[in-house]
Amino acid sequence: HMSEDPSGTAPQVKDSKGSYNLTSNGTMTDTDLVDDDWNKGIAFDGDNDYLSNSSLQLGTNFTVIAKMNFSSATHTSSRSITHQGHFGTSGQQGVSILISGTSSFVRCTYLRSVWRNVDSTNLISSGDNIIGVGFDSSGSNVHYNINGNAEDVAQPYAYNQTPSQPFHVAARNYTDSQDLFSDGTYDELFIATSVLSDDFIQAMYENLNGSLITHTPPDEKIYYTIDSSKVDSELTDFPVGIEINAETGFVFGRSSTDWRNIKATVEGEECYVE
Repeated sequence: HMSEDPSGTAPQVKDSKGSYNLTSNGTMTDTDLVDDDWNKGIAFDGDNDYLSNSSLQLGTNFTVIAKMNFSSATHTSSRSITHQGHFGTSGQQGVSILISGTSSFVRCTYLRSVWRNVDSTNLISSGDNIIGVGFDSSGSNVHYNINGNAEDVAQPYAYNQTPSQPFHVAARNYTDSQDLFSDGTYDELFIATSVLSDDFIQAMYENLNGSLITHTPPDEKIYYTIDSSKVDSELTDFPVGIEINAETGFVFGRSSTDWRNIKATVEGEECYVE
């Protein structure tokens, strides 16, 4: 959730499932934990700050969704959102999710026999951005969602290398050194080891944007309302992981094919979603 002090004991940034925590690198201090839209975020200096995990393996099909804030939409060089590489004949190769420097579009870069760039057409902006990228190694499409604007961009070549090197956030790991450091504040980072559907990525955007779910607490029960116009009509693709706070133990799940019959529990009390 990007809400931990990056100067603390490694691994500093905790995975919500506890499986793939991230270790901070560079010159990160406690002042890099800053107030952001969702309580706290981690600020990167664009110089040598980044996060890494040596055991997280995305494989060749994955989805990355990030909520971040930039003081400027443009930069003197490309900024890496995430990267995972493998050793090859021309150094540390792999798959990078980048923001192009002066053009401000999101790019998925990978190596087949030569470097391939699959570029989005929608641009990031200064301030808050929510970026979703689903990478399909089969050679069909890269699924982009840039601030709620979804597009599928044809990927003409299959990516046939399995990444095996440490996973990086806010930097690229290339020939055993880091470059393309990202500045800005990262508020949330969601990673899936599969290609999620456009509907799911759109629903995640609406959720991170704060407009998908609202709640009203009456006297004894809490009612949550899903804006069904922002997910597919059958609710077959929906981000079911929702956390209110660390104390509530709130668990949310789809319990029926009827999307109006979803239950959750908060400290033993029923909570209905309608």
